[in-house]
Amino acid sequence: MRWISIAFLCGILLLDQFSAIPSWPWLVAAMMTGLICAKYFHPACVWIAAGFCWAAVDGAAYLSHILPEDLERQDLLVEGRVVALPDQTTASTRFLFAVEQSWLPGEEQIDFSGIVKLSWHSHEARPLGGERWRLKVRLRQPRGFRNPGGFDYERWLFQHNIAARGYVRDSNDNIRITRRGLTPLVLRQTLREQIAEHAPASPARAVLNALLIGDRSGLSDTEWQLFRATGTSHLIAISGLHIGLVAFMVWMLVEFLWRHAGRLPLLLPSPIAAAWAALFAAAAYAMLAGFSIPTQRALLMTAVFSFAIICRRNSSSLDAVALALLLVLMIDPRSVLSAGFWLSFMAVSVILLLIKRYPQWGRWKMWIAIQIGLFVALIPLLAFWDFPASPIAPLVNLIVVPWFSFVIVPAVLITAILLVVSFPGAEMILTLVLKCIAATLQLLEMAAQQSELITLSTPVWWMALLAGGGALLLLLALRWYWRLSGLPLLLLLFYPHTASVGHLVVTVLDVGQGQSVVVETSRHTLVYDLGPIFPSGFNTAESVVIPYLRSRDLQHIDMLVLSHDDNDHTGGAAQFIKRIMVRTTLFGQLMPQFVIPYSSCHEVEPWRWDGVFFRFLKAPLQAANDNDASCILLLTHSAGRILITGDVTRRIEQSLLKQHGDTLRADVITTPHHGSRTSSSPAFVRRVGAKNSIVSAGWKSRYGLPKADVIERWQQSGAEIDNTAETGALRLEWDKNGMQSLHRYRDDARRFWHR
Repeated sequence: MRWISIAFLCGILLLDQFSAIPSWPWLVAAMMTGLICAKYFHPACVWIAAGFCWAAVDGAAYLSHILPEDLERQDLLVEGRVVALPDQTTASTRFLFAVEQSWLPGEEQIDFSGIVKLSWHSHEARPLGGERWRLKVRLRQPRGFRNPGGFDYERWLFQHNIAARGYVRDSNDNIRITRRGLTPLVLRQTLREQIAEHAPASPARAVLNALLIGDRSGLSDTEWQLFRATGTSHLIAISGLHIGLVAFMVWMLVEFLWRHAGRLPLLLPSPIAAAWAALFAAAAYAMLAGFSIPTQRALLMTAVFSFAIICRRNSSSLDAVALALLLVLMIDPRSVLSAGFWLSFMAVSVILLLIKRYPQWGRWKMWIAIQIGLFVALIPLLAFWDFPASPIAPLVNLIVVPWFSFVIVPAVLITAILLVVSFPGAEMILTLVLKCIAATLQLLEMAAQQSELITLSTPVWWMALLAGGGALLLLLALRWYWRLSGLPLLLLLFYPHTASVGHLVVTVLDVGQGQSVVVETSRHTLVYDLGPIFPSGFNTAESVVIPYLRSRDLQHIDMLVLSHDDNDHTGGAAQFIKRIMVRTTLFGQLMPQFVIPYSSCHEVEPWRWDGVFFRFLKAPLQAANDNDASCILLLTHSAGRILITGDVTRRIEQSLLKQHGDTLRADVITTPHHGSRTSSSPAFVRRVGAKNSIVSAGWKSRYGLPKADVIERWQQSGAEIDNTAETGALRLEWDKNGMQSLHRYRDDARRFWHR
């Protein structure tokens, strides 16, 4: 069973490396190859082929349901049901909506259905889980930023089977068709409403909602950082720990009561009755969590162990985990794209292996060993998924896990039952539970202040695999010298793996309608702009720029340049400066909202880093608006010149032509103002004479950028045009011999779920 599960997993992972799903003839050929190899080499080969084909069928089914491109940004009428707890704020509601029927405004029915992610900016309309609605919407295909080290939003949408995203339009066509019925989702919604009615908004209430109904939307960035800093994020996810705990407690209680229930044990043995009760309790708790992906895994693992008892099978615990793994992959082959999948199965496997390897250890000794073992074993996975490691995690979990397991979680579940049956003292008990959670959060905060997160070097997959092998050797090897050999493999994660920079690397990041450029020489780094910040608080400084720097193992930068005071260039600057050490900060204009020391880029003298000459070009004219104040940076090196222009207008371009003349010549240019007609005058385009013109714009920008005539003008001058909306991050490299290479991240890292 173990080899079957691992082989099936390898087949799915193999398919996930493809940039397109193979056609049916290739899948048939793959299955036939697997059968032949199984006969002559190893039976597991057929399961590799089966996993490959199964993932291909699942992926093709998803791609066939994606919103057709010709329906993007059109008004559509859709009818369906709210299938998840809405995330409600004072100004808007975000929710998942299962579209069952759809029409164009002229009542022409169209062939589109599936789950869509919607936002509704309305103070009055508040859709609730389980309700049926008819809505007027505008949708877009699944799409996200594509940057090295950044969050793969398109993968997340694929993993959650979301066929489109968009927003609800204000219209009289928005009608609630039916109210909620009696469903698990309605029960979860009711519990959330009752908790909100009896308790004010607070971090403790957000944690209670996460533990009870799997709703983590109320947790702020502060709480998430607290849990990450203490290595306790798993405690607020309804997964294996909590569901296994509930099943175990119910099993113990029912087994004890059943043994003392007269003649009942003669009709049904108490272990079997207890196993059925434990399975029912685990299913009920998973239902409260909305059968999310982590709870599905935990429930399946509980079911495997329960049915082993019911069927009187004395199977190995590792075989039970392998069977659960196979079932999870058959039900949801996309689960391999989730960090939680790997962390949960690895954690369970390590616990069972430690118990099997050291059966002579007592309970407390084993409990301490498990916490240390999990910390060591999970470090390679944390590094691979770009998660930091908390050095105090073993100690904190040693104390907090029993507290959560045997006090907080049971108290939360008992409170929920009392709220459902309207028990007179339910409100008082709820208040007491919230105080216990608040006290726990205070203790975690005190612990977090005593330590700092370890930022691990982001390894390639084979380094993570070697480090994982080293961790297992360190924990489980029989001989001391084998254990010692695992240590250097594990230490690979703490060795800086910064990619070498031969001479110069310029990366134009994909930040949508905005701009961010990272310039790296052999020993220095400059960041020019940080992209936009959105009303929701999402900003590309934290979600794009910082992850990119982390992927390059850059914990500090030498210079931050904010070209001018526009949201799409300076968004998230305050958050960026808190998390990345910046030695010098330059602004293009006065920015009173920033309290950090900074200088004007227009007053900086030219300088040289590692053989690359940096110079800010100053226009003699006074800036008439924010765009005119943009910093204009010229990079010169032995192989060519790069001009970064910000949002300068034609007025500044003409001034630059008079002031600097041939100095403006460049091999590569960031197209001024995202390709707007306010910039890129014919004279400026001719004088620059760029070979590569890079546009940083949003996908199908609502501003219509870049403009077609501007693109044509650059092309006629001999420039090759690249738009980050289409290519993802663009990376230009020059080695010491002056050879230039251009990498388009959306092409280089394409998988079949990417647009």
